[in-house]
Amino acid sequence: MSKVKADPAANPLVPVFTKFGLSQTKAIEAVKSSKGAQVLKEIIDASEQLAAGVDEKVATLVTSFASLLSKAPEKVGSDERTYLVEAIISGRLKTQDQLKGMCSVLFIAFSFLGHL
Repeated sequence: MSKVKADPAANPLVPVFTKFGLSQTKAIEAVKSSKGAQVLKEIIDASEQLAAGVDEKVATLVTSFASLLSKAPEKVGSDERTYLVEAIISGRLKTQDQLKGMCSVLFIAFSFLGHL
């Protein structure tokens, strides 16, 4: 018996993600990773500005951040999440490379502090 896969486009998070600023295609892609989608939803819910909607470039970087967080070896605190999200919204973090570099530093710091 084969399993029938649910249509990702029917996921209730797709409209949330499109309102946030992702294109329909990117929103559908985002819900395919349930862990990443949950982290993205938490980030959006924690920011009135994100919930109200941002441009697609900012939305894409925030989505990438959520994906990185969902794969992080250590749990990142809400203050650190908020700081990085605000850096993305304000334009201090503008590229995928900058985001990945900052997350690498953050994850290393959390890993180090967890072993003290």
